[in-house]
Amino acid sequence: MEPSTHMTHSTQVKAHVFVAVGTGNHRLPVCANGDVSDNACSGSGSFVNIPGLLSMIEVATDGSVFGVNYQGNLYQRIGVTHSNPSGTDWQAMVACPNGHKHVSFDLGVLWVVKSNKLCCGAMKVYQSILLLFSCQFLHTLALECTIMSGNLKQIDAGSGSVVGVNNQNEVFVLIDNVFTKISGSLKHFSVGPAGQLGVNSANSIFKYQSGSFVQIPGLLKQVDAGGDQIIAGVNMNDQIYCLNMDANNNWPSSTTPWVNLNGRLKYYSCGPYSCWGVSADSKIWIMRDVSNNACSGSGSFVNIPGLLSMIEVATDGSVFGVNYQGNLYQRIGVTHSNPSGTDWQAMVACPNGHKHVSFDLGVLWVVCVDGSIRKCTL
Repeated sequence: MEPSTHMTHSTQVKAHVFVAVGTGNHRLPVCANGDVSDNACSGSGSFVNIPGLLSMIEVATDGSVFGVNYQGNLYQRIGVTHSNPSGTDWQAMVACPNGHKHVSFDLGVLWVVKSNKLCCGAMKVYQSILLLFSCQFLHTLALECTIMSGNLKQIDAGSGSVVGVNNQNEVFVLIDNVFTKISGSLKHFSVGPAGQLGVNSANSIFKYQSGSFVQIPGLLKQVDAGGDQIIAGVNMNDQIYCLNMDANNNWPSSTTPWVNLNGRLKYYSCGPYSCWGVSADSKIWIMRDVSNNACSGSGSFVNIPGLLSMIEVATDGSVFGVNYQGNLYQRIGVTHSNPSGTDWQAMVACPNGHKHVSFDLGVLWVVCVDGSIRKCTL
């Protein structure tokens, strides 16, 4: 193997292991070469593949192994010892809420770079040394998940039902634990107390009734049925709309009184007492005091720290989201009296990143970046 043509990154650890990330594309296999020593840098002479995909990897002088994948997810190889240099598994970690670029470890301190900067801007400076221990790590919860058959780009769960659409805008409903295709073409499909709502590639809005989709007046690019019998969504200009319970339940009628909310969002989702959204710059916003007869809530959006590309509020008020690096989060501390919650909890359901998420009745439904579907218990 020629290092110049077959390795993109390598590092040596005395008497342990030589680890490399191979070339090819962004999803790079991990290889290890055991029995490396100071007078035999070629080790055993053969690389062994380690399960997983990384874009860079570092081995510390104590043998610890850390790496980052192409979605910016950070991992440590656990179970690494002198007698078992390959370790046993990968442990997901979060140092930078919006992704990681490079990592190194020494003397009990993990150093992490994100976008050419150390990830925590609030780190203290003492004698020109940035002390990473002022950057608090977020605990990452590894979920127990079952891989479901099928492939989706978007999923939604509510009121005991699970629905989704794939890259061809084909529509699926979970029936007897199998995602079953039904007639119709939608780019986004939502289910909840407000019914089963969807939008197609022309941004037309449909409600699923009596086994078929019936068009509702208006245009939205994304719709949500998770509120207390209210419909909410955003249009192609990121304008935000909602429909109160009476108007939803009395439809079809001569009028459809959509309520236009102040602000601009690219994604909007509602629960029993609040609605959450993300704007074009990935900032997160909450609308408090939402009810079935006042879908506009308090009328003012409040910014929540963090950055996400999509967000979903469950019918019990739980909040989950995915950022543009494919990292999965839950908002913890959410209650009726404190709908904003207190912090973000990092979670891992998909080894190589997450695309979409929804929660209902104790089950977290996750679409991975490759379109595979995970059913996870919390």
